[in-house]
Amino acid sequence: FFVQSAADRDRLLALGAPADRLEITGSAKYDIGATAPTAEARAWEVLAKLGVKPGHPVLVGGSTWAGEEAVLLDLAREAKAAHPHLMLVLVPRHAERREEVLAEIRQRGMSVVQRSQFADGAAAPVQRPDVLLVDTTGELRGFYAAADVVFVGKSLTQTGGQNPIEPAKDGKPVVVGPHMENFPAISQDFLEAGAYAQAKDAEELKALILNLLANPAERARMGRAASELVARKAGATRLMAERVLAARAG
Repeated sequence: FFVQSAADRDRLLALGAPADRLEITGSAKYDIGATAPTAEARAWEVLAKLGVKPGHPVLVGGSTWAGEEAVLLDLAREAKAAHPHLMLVLVPRHAERREEVLAEIRQRGMSVVQRSQFADGAAAPVQRPDVLLVDTTGELRGFYAAADVVFVGKSLTQTGGQNPIEPAKDGKPVVVGPHMENFPAISQDFLEAGAYAQAKDAEELKALILNLLANPAERARMGRAASELVARKAGATRLMAERVLAARAG
């Protein structure tokens, strides 16, 4: 039995698992490769064509669920005074919600470009948009790699959370909401390492993101802590494979 944490070990022991065949290996989710350079380059090509220049802050909302886009949109509007070149990139967990998200954007009078309507090689829009809506599949890692600050969704207005390791691997400062129930051991790792910031509600989430946008030193510290944590915790997959192969050989 290979488990992520002591809590998982204790549950299996209570169910009758033999202690001498049970080992804490950590999470195999840490065994993740860096974002492909081609994916990051593709994301930067899109952003540059939309008017994002070096030094312009990019806030990515990744794997967002209903209600979370509205919070990020309101934050982006509020942040414009201090960060006039801010680009908000929304990557909903389900691309089929595009019309719902577009309605939220337009309701606020914000301009938007849909990635699904902005193919590689398309001409630059006449006006720089406020929001890029990535309503496609398979591009999240590239935009994470291009971000200055990342919000990982399903953690504010929904429960469970999404995987924070992907942006952390690329050294990005990550902010999440209070609901990371699907990643209890990983969430504890991140909190203990100071590798992400967790907000208790929407207002605190806004404050944390605004602080990071205004504080490059803290962005660098948190991103460094995140990438170091992922590197330190990697290895569960190899360890499990070694144990299985040794058991078969024996």
